[in-house]
Amino acid sequence: RDMSVFEGSRLLRGKPGTKVTLTIIRGNAAEPHEVALTRERASGPIVTSRMIGTTGYLRIASFREGVADAVRTQAAELTKAGAKSLIVDIRRSAEGPLENGIAAARLFVKSGTLAIKAGKGKPEPREPVAARDGDGAITLPVSLLITTGTAGPAEIFAAALLEAPDLTHRCSGQQSH
Repeated sequence: RDMSVFEGSRLLRGKPGTKVTLTIIRGNAAEPHEVALTRERASGPIVTSRMIGTTGYLRIASFREGVADAVRTQAAELTKAGAKSLIVDIRRSAEGPLENGIAAARLFVKSGTLAIKAGKGKPEPREPVAARDGDGAITLPVSLLITTGTAGPAEIFAAALLEAPDLTHRCSGQQSH
């Protein structure tokens, strides 16, 4: 069946070491071809950055473990290089625990509510997650880039920044999930 890259990648995710079988139908082939794969922990940098004029560009590819530290480090390097503002690109970013989205948002949001925790299918109690003393160390204006592939912890990160009081954060792109 036809499916989007986002849907396909979501179906391929799972616990490292587990197996998954893909059924591939190629162009004019008479029979589908099966490929067995073993899931592995994702590798590669979760945060990359570069300067574009006086703007720092920060790409968060994943909200895996260590994302907040990586964002802090990369943002400090961009500030040192002369960044006057940041573009934070979270397009197609959906991987990682929701808590990592909150941890990364804490770097930008000094006060207010970051998120509201609610149990799945449970109407109450709803527990607000508030900024703490020491949060908001990154003070540069931020422009967020999102797409329909932005989900989970990346959406929590975006919502926390966009709803933060007294911040100059903007969002551009497509509506997320």
